[in-house]
Amino acid sequence: MHKYNNQDHSMLTAMLAVKNILGANYDVWKVNVEKEYHEESFEQERNPLSKLASTQPLVPQRIIKDAELK
Repeated sequence: MHKYNNQDHSMLTAMLAVKNILGANYDVWKVNVEKEYHEESFEQERNPLSKLASTQPLVPQRIIKDAELK
């Protein structure tokens, strides 16, 4: 199950799906959901610091925290 045409994102989605099969609980639909990835933004041209947050990748998180499992 691949969400994106981009190979890097497809492989990350696939790896998280495999981890889910093995017992993890990642939300594979939240891989690279940054707005800047999907649409061009003209605000970046006006404010150069707006690029700073968009250059930091999102880290996949477990859906259920380990503390909730106990």
